[in-house]
Amino acid sequence: MSVSMKCIGDPRQLLHPTDSEGNICGAGEYTNRPYAYFFDWTKCIKSLNVPANILQGRPFVCPTKQVCVEKCPNKTSYYKFGDYNMNRICTYDVTESDNNNEELVRDGKCASYIIASKPLFGRCVPQQIESLANSIIQAPDGNEANATVYDSNGQPLNGSKLEQGVKYLVELLNLKQIAVMLVEDLATSWKYILLAFGLSVVVSFLWIVLMRWLAKPLVWFGIIGFIVLLGVITGLAFFEFIQLRANNDNQIIKEFKFVADANYYRSLPITWLIIGILSGILLLIAALIVLVLFKRLQIALTILQEASKAVAYNFFSLFWPFIPLILHIGIFAYWVAITMYLATAGKPIYRIAGNQSEVDPADLTIGQICNPQKWNKSLFKDHVIRSSKINLTYSSLV
Repeated sequence: MSVSMKCIGDPRQLLHPTDSEGNICGAGEYTNRPYAYFFDWTKCIKSLNVPANILQGRPFVCPTKQVCVEKCPNKTSYYKFGDYNMNRICTYDVTESDNNNEELVRDGKCASYIIASKPLFGRCVPQQIESLANSIIQAPDGNEANATVYDSNGQPLNGSKLEQGVKYLVELLNLKQIAVMLVEDLATSWKYILLAFGLSVVVSFLWIVLMRWLAKPLVWFGIIGFIVLLGVITGLAFFEFIQLRANNDNQIIKEFKFVADANYYRSLPITWLIIGILSGILLLIAALIVLVLFKRLQIALTILQEASKAVAYNFFSLFWPFIPLILHIGIFAYWVAITMYLATAGKPIYRIAGNQSEVDPADLTIGQICNPQKWNKSLFKDHVIRSSKINLTYSSLV
């Protein structure tokens, strides 16, 4: 299984976005194109209405073409404006000599509009999206005047629809980004993790050595320290809970959502309430155990002290724990590697992204999983069936 996952998986997909063809932005031949750009953000709204039985447990990111770009555009434009060619974003087969923008947009090879964006999780996301709500997007038309920007359907680009599409994708990316951040943090901080492992090994070794002479003081220090630590955590948690609840009109929780930012959870009163309750329960259990089993603990400490002396006569036995520790680290590293390959293994999934034909073909639903190999290959090009204009967008890897 490990060998097969190594052959068909690609962990780079966890760190980089992909285009509509499944190409990894920022890797391979697209190394100089690290960002993914969405042709029409307003089409992301369609993903909100796809039934669960159509999704089949797999996310439908956004039914619009995505390409890898060198940098996110810093100006808003429309394909009929004079400065469009300066920021034009098209598929990879379009060259600078291709100047018929109207035909390129109609064929789905170029974005009908360009929106000023900034990178977010490797995707180009429109800037100042909240300030654009409830307004019609306008941009300089190249003649020193502002003109209305239109979406791919020829409708005025509405800031509210743009905001809805962006928020849908951002919420979806927040769920995915939790796992991605874990991988990124592991890749950047593995040296510090190994250093922490080493320090813990040294401290544990010294603890075992000192147990020969200071068994009782060390054990009581550990028990009392654990109880005091739980008490401090409980007190601080309830103090923080009271402070945050007072700042939120005495409400414990207004809304809850899964995000990749830990600061969001720190700002919720319910988070500190849960921490306070759990630590308080553990504090109560630990205190009761010490009080009820005090005499037995004294006997156990005496036995432990004698056992520590016995270990001292076979000093090399202290080094035996290093062997399983190294094996555990190796198994953990192996598990992380296989998990990354397993998470990115599988075949690409294609979904029907739109149907603009006058007569709807039977059994065609937006978001439905489909096989592009079954379409008429003479009509199939660039993920568009030209006879019915059914866009097939590469959605995700599973």
